[in-house]
Amino acid sequence: PEPAVAETLLDLAVLEDLGVKLVLGVLGGDLKDLFDWTLECEIMAARVSKPITDPAAVRETLDILGRGQSAVVDASSAGGPLEASVVDFALGVGVAKVITLLEEAILIDGAPAHAIRAADAIAQIPRAGGAGGVLLAAAAEACRRGVPRVHVLNGRRQGVLVDELFSNEGVG
Repeated sequence: PEPAVAETLLDLAVLEDLGVKLVLGVLGGDLKDLFDWTLECEIMAARVSKPITDPAAVRETLDILGRGQSAVVDASSAGGPLEASVVDFALGVGVAKVITLLEEAILIDGAPAHAIRAADAIAQIPRAGGAGGVLLAAAAEACRRGVPRVHVLNGRRQGVLVDELFSNEGVG
């Protein structure tokens, strides 16, 4: 919902003010909308001209980050939020975290999953079921490949980003 998106973008603006380098990818939806919203929220952003699957997107993103701006990249060519092409791009850029904002969080036995170690994720897949299990497996694989941390969050929940990053237990 738009209020959750607006609040998340304002939270991202604060993180940017604190010196966090942001790479914002759009998997579904309109890249132009996200870019326009970043400007409205005073995030110093630039659009990456190549899609996330193009190797030149990594260089262009690093150039944008080097100028002190956040990068907005088109991830719609990736099949999902933690697909190999997304992980390849994240590793190429040298991310510390991949944070996905989805329609809902991963549920384990019907409750939101919190702080699952990559080594323990595979055992939890049957308890997550369906799409949650697929995301859990993909998150574990991203960590196995070298992404230090993966957060899968319910993007419909207002304040989810701050709650995840600045609480001991997190929300996703």
